[in-house]
Amino acid sequence: MEPPECPVCLQPYDADETIPRVLSCGHSVCESCLTHIPHQFPNTIRCPACTQLVPLARPATLPRNIDLLRLIHDHPKSKPKTTNPQNAMATKDFAPRRWCPELYSAWKDHILPSEAVEMMGRSGDEDWTSLSYGSLNFAYSYEFRPSQQVSLLPVAKSPVDESEFSLSYISRVMDSLHLMKKKLREELQLLFQAAFRQPKLCKVYGLWMNLADGLVFLVCERFQADVSNKLSRLIDGNMDLILGFNMTAMEMSEGVMAMHSEGILNGIWAISCFRLDHYGHVFVDINEVLAMGRKVRKIIASNKSSMNRDCFLAPELFPVLKDKRMVQKSGDSIGFSSDVWSLGCLFVKLLMGEGFRERIDEFLLLPPTDGNGEVPFDLYGIWMEKLELRLTTIMGTEFKWLNQIIIQSLDYMPGNRPNMSDLWREIGGVLTQPCGNYMGSPDSSVAVEKSVCYVILSNLCVLPTKSAHRSEEQKNEQILHDHSSKTMVESSTQNANDLINGLCESKFKSVTMEGHRDCITELTIGGGFLVSSSFDKTINVWSLLDFSLIKSLKGHEHRVMAVLFVDTEVPCCISGDSGGLIFVWDIGSSHLEPVKKWNEHNDWRFSGIHAMTVSGTEFLFTGSGDKSIKAWSLKDYTLTSTMIGHKSVVSCLAVSHGVLYSGSWDGTIRLWWLSDHTPLAVLGEDSIGNITSVLSISVNLDILIASHENGCIKMWKNNMLVRSTKPHESAIFSVATFDKWLFMGGWNKRIDVQVVVSNEYEIDTELLGTIPCDGIVTAMVYWQGKLIVGFANKLIKVYYYDTGKPGRENTELS
Repeated sequence: MEPPECPVCLQPYDADETIPRVLSCGHSVCESCLTHIPHQFPNTIRCPACTQLVPLARPATLPRNIDLLRLIHDHPKSKPKTTNPQNAMATKDFAPRRWCPELYSAWKDHILPSEAVEMMGRSGDEDWTSLSYGSLNFAYSYEFRPSQQVSLLPVAKSPVDESEFSLSYISRVMDSLHLMKKKLREELQLLFQAAFRQPKLCKVYGLWMNLADGLVFLVCERFQADVSNKLSRLIDGNMDLILGFNMTAMEMSEGVMAMHSEGILNGIWAISCFRLDHYGHVFVDINEVLAMGRKVRKIIASNKSSMNRDCFLAPELFPVLKDKRMVQKSGDSIGFSSDVWSLGCLFVKLLMGEGFRERIDEFLLLPPTDGNGEVPFDLYGIWMEKLELRLTTIMGTEFKWLNQIIIQSLDYMPGNRPNMSDLWREIGGVLTQPCGNYMGSPDSSVAVEKSVCYVILSNLCVLPTKSAHRSEEQKNEQILHDHSSKTMVESSTQNANDLINGLCESKFKSVTMEGHRDCITELTIGGGFLVSSSFDKTINVWSLLDFSLIKSLKGHEHRVMAVLFVDTEVPCCISGDSGGLIFVWDIGSSHLEPVKKWNEHNDWRFSGIHAMTVSGTEFLFTGSGDKSIKAWSLKDYTLTSTMIGHKSVVSCLAVSHGVLYSGSWDGTIRLWWLSDHTPLAVLGEDSIGNITSVLSISVNLDILIASHENGCIKMWKNNMLVRSTKPHESAIFSVATFDKWLFMGGWNKRIDVQVVVSNEYEIDTELLGTIPCDGIVTAMVYWQGKLIVGFANKLIKVYYYDTGKPGRENTELS
């Protein structure tokens, strides 16, 4: 008596992998098959035994068949099942990219497409202290106004791409983010969140990279006019213009408070940091704030004798910027009051005009310091007395209280300065005097100082060095990540890592194999050999050790359209040609003659074999020009069944999880049961009227991927179309998958490398980059970290990672 087995995959039941689950109809099926059987209707499944529709939410919630499990343990033929390394590898998360999936998820929505921004007049010099300007492409999003002006601040630079493998735009931006310090990324995220939540801050649209120089910019909304334009006609003693100043000063204070409520402290302000929109309202320009901070840091680091007269740095911040060690000793000396001081200086400048520049030169610009880096208190007092006298002259006694609050905000001791909300309330008192002086603060939820991001002290204001190397923190993080991702299939996964990392880091090589005289039609691997078929009517066998040609098999009288490897007791390969002949070859011996050959069809209307695949060692399936699929027994090579349903040539075949997938020129993909070769489902039938031939299919886990003649890629999950894209403008002849990686190539002479990101509900793809080729890509196969590609120009190329180990050949072989 044989042990009980699953009716779908025909594998004996066990308690670890092939777990018997009982359906509501009473029949049992293994949990793995229940997961991968296509669902015709939501939350239902057709029982493989009785074909009855039964409810199914999650297979793991169904009860186990305890009786079958007991019978298995007592059965004398039951043996412990070993884990298939290939299956184990497929269940592991494969991430050979230099950035982790979590980093991509956090930043993908902040990356603007390359065509979203039109830069205006940037010089070739990389000046990280100055802004560039441009406009948004209105066609990119309906949310943008036509020709919306933006400012561009460089925040990173993409690594130089000198590889034959061209990283995609998104990959280059992600590489730049990956090379950033973690704190720098956190500061950028904080700015995005603040600009999104606070209406008084200019919009931050995202990150954009200039393809010409690889610089990554922070893109921020820009208004042309600044505050000085609005108050340029201020005249001493003019009450109406004093009231206009109060309104502008209130809006400036509101912008600063908006940043404070998000935990952002600047420490240095200039008139250019405040911009006016089309209606005359004041907004804080974040890019101007960051650019000003960089300029100040650069001037202080160079020990120049003067600073920009339009910006004002709080006295307590100067010694901290002069000596980085003072950051740890600063304690409570810097905080929100630093912005109060800097903003107070701006108010005085707006009131006094050019006269304020003369007086502030006496003290504030790189002020005289003693040996401890502190300003002598008596000099500061003298300067304050002069300033108060001048303000009284300008505003008169009627606005004495306004004079007092401004002077108080310029107190040398941070603790004696008013809060930002108090400053806003006192300035606005003039506008509400008829109704009383009480005004509620626009936002009382001010962040605690211990959680503040100090812009002037942040990584965003630190100018980068010429060489952008990874920080020790990133190296340590990578070591921990590598250590935690080790698995039982570490060698196979490392091979894949080698390929992708090699492509990205310019460390990969390509070996060219010459032996055919016409277009390559198929590639297959098995028994330690690479086998290729061609229009030249031959099958070549290559060594996988040095990619040298071992032998050439001849016998076909027509173009060889397909070839595959069968792992039987005597390893062999099977080939089919456009005349309908099928040959079986013993590739492990020195024989050059076929072991077996027969004609698949004798009808004069027949156009030959176009696709082949096998189901283990049981059946050979052939897809033909007569629109049929035939199943042949691999034991005696007799025809067992013919599957009819397609309306045109069957162009591609694949087998996975007990299901045969067939693609056709009629634009559909059909699913057939391997157990009895009966039809299961039809995919793509709803696209009648826009039919494009299916040229290649690949089944990876529970995802079916198909390429089409018009350059379209379609993906199905559980028989549902979840994604349809058009990465190429012309035919994609071949797709190859490995774990989460998708390779595709075709008529446009390039290979796209994409990452497939899948969850329970949707599928997404990320383009890592492309490999430009010299010929049309017609066949691909992935094997142990090597991507093997066949071309229409009769060449075969192997792309692999160069480990740099001595003795390894890196030259092209003929």
